[in-house]
Amino acid sequence: MTAVVLLLAVTLLLTASRVVPADLAALIPIPLLVLSGALPPGDAFSSFSSPALVLVSATYIVTEALRRTGPAALAGQFVRRVGGSKEGVVLPLLMALAACMSAFMSNIGAASSLMPAVVRVGQRTRIPPSRLLMPMTFGALLGGTLTLVGTAPNILASETLRRAGYRELGLFELAPLGAVLLLAGIVYMVLIGRLLLPKRQPLDRTQAYGLHPYLTEVLVLPTSPLVGRTIQACRFREEFDISLLGIVRGGKTMLSPGPGTVLEERDLLLVEAEVASMLKIKDTQGLEILSDVKIREVDLKDPAVGLEEAILAPNAELIGRTIKGLNFHRRFGVTVIAIRHLQTKRATKLSQVRLQFGDSLLLQGHRERFAALRRDPNFLALERVTQPVTRWDHAVFTVLVLGTLVLASLLGRLSVTEAWILGAVALLVYGCVRTEEAYRAIHWRTVFLLAGWSTLALALDRSGAAAAGAEVLVQQLSGVAPHAVLALVFTVAALLSQTLSPVAVVLLLGTIAVPLAVGLGLSPRPFLVALAVAPSSALLSPFSHRVNLLIWGPGNYRFWDYSKVGIPLSLLLGGLVLVLVPLHWPF
Repeated sequence: MTAVVLLLAVTLLLTASRVVPADLAALIPIPLLVLSGALPPGDAFSSFSSPALVLVSATYIVTEALRRTGPAALAGQFVRRVGGSKEGVVLPLLMALAACMSAFMSNIGAASSLMPAVVRVGQRTRIPPSRLLMPMTFGALLGGTLTLVGTAPNILASETLRRAGYRELGLFELAPLGAVLLLAGIVYMVLIGRLLLPKRQPLDRTQAYGLHPYLTEVLVLPTSPLVGRTIQACRFREEFDISLLGIVRGGKTMLSPGPGTVLEERDLLLVEAEVASMLKIKDTQGLEILSDVKIREVDLKDPAVGLEEAILAPNAELIGRTIKGLNFHRRFGVTVIAIRHLQTKRATKLSQVRLQFGDSLLLQGHRERFAALRRDPNFLALERVTQPVTRWDHAVFTVLVLGTLVLASLLGRLSVTEAWILGAVALLVYGCVRTEEAYRAIHWRTVFLLAGWSTLALALDRSGAAAAGAEVLVQQLSGVAPHAVLALVFTVAALLSQTLSPVAVVLLLGTIAVPLAVGLGLSPRPFLVALAVAPSSALLSPFSHRVNLLIWGPGNYRFWDYSKVGIPLSLLLGGLVLVLVPLHWPF
């Protein structure tokens, strides 16, 4: 038992400190549990084939099918057509639509499908994106409480009940509670949240990405050794960490010049670089820096060359890799001129930046390249994105499969896990989603995180550590009202989910909550339901949920915007959970 508790402490420390990725921190204990004798190998690796993991993976595949075949895109078009121009109408409609999508898709899948349409709605109606994107994500998060497959915590709470010998949660068992939480969230955002939301118009992108200190013009002097050399031979980026964005020659501007373009004397080079790099190239390459030049976004684009913003998609294969390692310009035909991650902006030394989820990239290139980029699954482009439904047979089949899954689960013909895995296979066989797309759609970090924490939770249970911890709590809480115990469990889960993955929170606390409830003579069910909805109800900071990071850049948000709007809403939702859960799931 001591070894298991020590491994738990080390895992929590590694996860909270972010010394290693959270999924790796969760996997480290598995071989150590086997070597220490805490678990036999068969049990230690059984979590990789658990029904919960299979259901989570199948949900990602169904999400991808809904996104690729058209239903998700149609939802975005519906917002644009029906929403009108009144914020008080668009906001609740958007939240309700995001919630309905999130009930059967991952909340990130729902939000990423809607986000480009929401940005365009804001542009058309002149409603700043900051007024729409946060309500959309809150709607998507609350929509996850409507069904068992809405979020991984719901699935894991059900799995915890099954392992303890209790009946699993039904597909729509959480719906009455989720519907009330969603309605409360919509009413709050319309009446109070709107007053707290920031009203920030999108910035000129040279400002938004902090480019002004790094953009300037330099003159190629007649004596410069660069005269007569191609851009590729000059090696601006490789040797001087300078990005060449354009050339002004004879009064005409050539933006995003090709690598074979030859430099001539008296060329004006539009460049992006740090002061130190500029001074270095000035002294060695015969260039003159033109002072007091203020370059704006409009100077970086023309009818042939565009400047566009793209966000890394949730499951982009680019995450964790560098611009240089990807050979980004050769691969995509556009140049990364700045990167924004939350409140951090990088406009220089981009080649070594390791891309992260939620990064916004400012790209310059020829417009035909952007047309191809918008179809690339690695990016969420925010400008002129069109996702027409051109394969109606696949769209209809996807909706029919989803309806069949729901019906089979409701009639009890199949368990939810059996229904969803059969549905995922049917979608793959019919071609609604290709095999490689399915592999890319599955968020493997979450899968490994789930497997690792499931194994650790099993070890806590088998070793008696969970029972020992629960026994201590039973002694301390034996005279406390059940509602107060429920409030304690819910609050701890809500707070822990601000730093730990909701997957880890539900598995860790669920392992203790079951023997705690039994020891107090109570039903574990209300406690597991509270654990399931706690992460979705705790909207305290931008780090509460990954989906919040997705909208940070496009919404031009700041850290406290999330807390200012989310804390009152979290208190409201928490109060409703503590009142409604015991009514629907008695102690």
